[in-house]
Amino acid sequence: MATYSCYKGKTVLVTGASSGIGATAAEYFAAQGAKVALGGRNEERLNQIADRCRKAGAEKVFIAVCDVSTRQACLDMAAKVLNDFNGVLDVLVNNAGVFGVGNTAQLTEEEVNRVLDVNLKAAMWITQACVEALAKSSLKAIVNVSSSASKMASSDSITYFVSKAALDKFTQCAAMDLISKGIRVNAVNPAGVETPLFSTVGLDVNKIKAFCEKDYPMGRMGTTEDIAAAILFLASDQAQFIMGQTIVLCGGKTVGSRTITRQN
Repeated sequence: MATYSCYKGKTVLVTGASSGIGATAAEYFAAQGAKVALGGRNEERLNQIADRCRKAGAEKVFIAVCDVSTRQACLDMAAKVLNDFNGVLDVLVNNAGVFGVGNTAQLTEEEVNRVLDVNLKAAMWITQACVEALAKSSLKAIVNVSSSASKMASSDSITYFVSKAALDKFTQCAAMDLISKGIRVNAVNPAGVETPLFSTVGLDVNKIKAFCEKDYPMGRMGTTEDIAAAILFLASDQAQFIMGQTIVLCGGKTVGSRTITRQN
């Protein structure tokens, strides 16, 4: 893990922090001496991650138990965090996300709303609630956790792919809007990463891992550490000239297929 002195004593809010990328990112910020606010639905898991953050070196840890599927819940969560940190926020990581499967014929209003409410709207509402505080910071950074799915298409995970493409466009629009306040907005776009996300819809993580090892040019699935490292860089003072970017972290998947290369 790289060392960034800019995070010492700074306040970072990470949503979806009870597992996966969010949990690792929170621990990485904690290791830099940051004050960390953890947002998520699973209180037991959040407490476990909070303990890990304290052991890693966090100056302070705050837990905000929240289901970010409604605007009011997002605003309430942000208000609790800002109240606990006396209105101070330096970095926002919009990581909360859900997966979805289904083709065109299988689309339902309930499923579309479920995925878009969390993957897109939550980032919009939480960003809106945090802008004033972020504008007063020296770091002024927002990192949205999108997906390489936004750069591709799928016949059987339509809502998820659409939600991440929309999040990318929100990232770019928010970047153009908020740079007038000095706030930089970027996104990371991981491909296959070993997290609990897949199992929530019944997908076999071991099969996905085997596919990545066979098909990805780098020959492996991504790790939460791979993504957390990129988040730390984008939010840091070492990335001051980067805004509105969607950084793909895919082990080469969007460049080409290892399987096709071998066949040639």
